[in-house]
Amino acid sequence: MVLYFWELYATRVTCGLVAWLGIGTMHCSICPQLIQFTNASEVNCRIHLVQDEEFSGPQVGEDCPDFALHSLLHDSDEQVDLPLREEKPTVIIFVHEITRPAFGLIRTLASYLESEQDHVHGAIVFLTDDINETRRWAKVASSSLPKNLILAVSPDGKEGDGSLGLNRKMTLTILLVKGQKVVGNFALVQPSDQVDAIKICRRIADAAGIEAPSESRISELRGGESLQRGEVNLRTLLVPVIRVEASMEEIQIAAEKVQREADMNPEFRRQLGEACRRIVDAEKLENYGNEHSQAWIKKWADEYR
Repeated sequence: MVLYFWELYATRVTCGLVAWLGIGTMHCSICPQLIQFTNASEVNCRIHLVQDEEFSGPQVGEDCPDFALHSLLHDSDEQVDLPLREEKPTVIIFVHEITRPAFGLIRTLASYLESEQDHVHGAIVFLTDDINETRRWAKVASSSLPKNLILAVSPDGKEGDGSLGLNRKMTLTILLVKGQKVVGNFALVQPSDQVDAIKICRRIADAAGIEAPSESRISELRGGESLQRGEVNLRTLLVPVIRVEASMEEIQIAAEKVQREADMNPEFRRQLGEACRRIVDAEKLENYGNEHSQAWIKKWADEYR
């Protein structure tokens, strides 16, 4: 508070001096303010405060420090190392909050990174105050997590390693690191797959020295994930699972789509559990699909209570 009033006093003195000198506009070096005058003799000035921009993590041009990580899917404290010093870029997706929009963007970015793994490394790091609970969630959601990226959890809580300067107000912080230097930083409060994916993927391509992806390619990478937008129809997703003539492989693929939606959408998960329990409780399970279909229905009835 004392510093604020000192800055204000200093600004007013400077206003008078600048007006006396006949200078029309100046920047104040003491605090982020722009001082303007309508004419050279005006002593009263208008102060325009510049809104602070939210930052998260080391900025472009800064070094990315080494930091501790543990495996997400294995219950151990074994250190997970990232190849930050390589000239082959590394994309690190820090997950501050697990939300559907965040996972929509993560899926697209993961698909792109997996398709370009010869040119770029990828890692997803979960920030959490409860590592054990996050690991339990990850095991349930494992079918919807990427298979060819590093999956890790920070042992340093919601804000991660203090040397990184991550901002817990964010939903995602995405760093692009090359030769230990940060060459891309995306701090997202409200991630949007439709808006953010294309610009992030193109920045990755630029750092990796490869052709930038087109919008049509990004759409292809999303594949059938358009279901993540808007309301999801439970019946539409379940019908392929309970087709009597479907093979085990076809049912597996259909069931994994249902599972992915359930992992990300609490309301869908609740509806799925209720629908499956009604079938089981009414002793009508044999009326739905074949033995592979019925195994999934029983699983969801027990799991989503």
